[in-house]
Amino acid sequence: MTEAELTLLLTVAKRVHPNFSVEDEFTFGIWFELVSEVPFEVAQSNLKEHLRKSDYPPKPASLVGDYFNKSELSVYDQQALEHKELMLSIETPEDECVPMPDSVERAIDQISNRMSFGKFGGDGVDE
Repeated sequence: MTEAELTLLLTVAKRVHPNFSVEDEFTFGIWFELVSEVPFEVAQSNLKEHLRKSDYPPKPASLVGDYFNKSELSVYDQQALEHKELMLSIETPEDECVPMPDSVERAIDQISNRMSFGKFGGDGVDE
């Protein structure tokens, strides 16, 4: 976040809480040091949420939120998560299959029996 973006967020906070002030350079420097690594969009969203829920003026932690507390997934964890999502997205065969018709099942059985007895040149004994 830039100093200009922080100034914008602090101006919004002052409009909602008229007694709120971060006007001296030293205090602004502390705020900027604490929140500068947070993306502006994240800080803006966190400020909006704070202003909706709290009767009190924001603090630097209000803009940071849980931005630094989020644990990053390892490459392996990320791949496992992607694999799990992929598996959940694939339709199971049971969702699309219909039972095999009896006539087809009988035909397969007959072919299988003939092959086991060598009628089609299998390894079985010829009749």
